[in-house]
Amino acid sequence: MVDVIHGVTPEFVAQFMQGFGLRAEIRVKPDDTRYIQSSTSGLKFVVDFDIRNERSEFDLLLLEAYFQKDEDVAVAHVLAHFNAWNRTRLFGTAYLDSDDQPALSLSCAVGETTTDHLRTMFGHWDVTLATFAAYLQQPHEP
Repeated sequence: MVDVIHGVTPEFVAQFMQGFGLRAEIRVKPDDTRYIQSSTSGLKFVVDFDIRNERSEFDLLLLEAYFQKDEDVAVAHVLAHFNAWNRTRLFGTAYLDSDDQPALSLSCAVGETTTDHLRTMFGHWDVTLATFAAYLQQPHEP
């Protein structure tokens, strides 16, 4: 039997993540919005929630990971590196955050989906995050 999801709460997602071995801690931002802090393969990431539906559940998850940029690398070189990533990868969007630090995000619609889809999405995130972390270690061509 397929379990259909009609939107999620932070509690549901945290419990779901813990069910297949991920650490999932619900945290609160200064603006009182909740998010989940987690890690996979030693890499930290957060799960943000967006698009609240009529049942006060969320229809969109945004997984995000933040990294530190080598101060000796110019922003233009990093952007060129990220543009190459974004052109050649189906999952995970690379960008510089508001502090010019590398970030990776993956959004997932969860308004009308299944638990199998959610599990698959976290599997894609695990692989994509590890691949991106390795990609950041590759030399940047000026």
